[in-house]
Amino acid sequence: MFGGALPAVCWGLVVGLLLHGVPRRADGSFHIGFGAVFSPFVLACGVTTALLFAAHGAAFVALRSTPELAARARRLGLALLRAVGLVGALPLLLTLFGAGASMTNKATSAVITALFAAALAGAWWSLSGGHHLRAFAATCCATALPVLLVGAGHHPYVLISSAGTGLTVDQAVTDGATLKILSAFGVLIVPVILAYQSWSWWAFRGRTGHRHPSYF
Repeated sequence: MFGGALPAVCWGLVVGLLLHGVPRRADGSFHIGFGAVFSPFVLACGVTTALLFAAHGAAFVALRSTPELAARARRLGLALLRAVGLVGALPLLLTLFGAGASMTNKATSAVITALFAAALAGAWWSLSGGHHLRAFAATCCATALPVLLVGAGHHPYVLISSAGTGLTVDQAVTDGATLKILSAFGVLIVPVILAYQSWSWWAFRGRTGHRHPSYF
């Protein structure tokens, strides 16, 4: 359990840092100190993400397990989604009072935030009604939207500085030779990843039971 919770918390901390902004030194370098990581906003993002990932997992278990285990996963998922809403309200309040995220595109950020809230509400409503596939799809959207918020909300910056200007897309873009090498790897590796994921979803397409006895 710890092996799954730690990456989830760390991912939330990274998203929180990117949303809040990282102090930039006079020489242009970025510095992340103890206080930046363990600020209330970043910590709240870390806890929210961990709870959201746990709710996503509960929705998956409810979708793919036997009826008895699915019912337990559904109840746990509902409780976790309520916790996501409660804890996730803290970063929003901190942002409203100027101590949270520093968004460049405020209108775009507001739309994505509203979509995130709608995804959470949709997941809770779907789990409450026993619609496990809809709940799983909604939690998928909820886990992806914070990444979209970082990119679209900060454009044209790749990395926002909490103490002034950040790093723009033009400044962060790599050179042509490196892009050619990465493109060659992408052409070879991405199809393999997609094929593996497709096979994995096909192999585990049904609920556990007589046909698929050993998922968990």
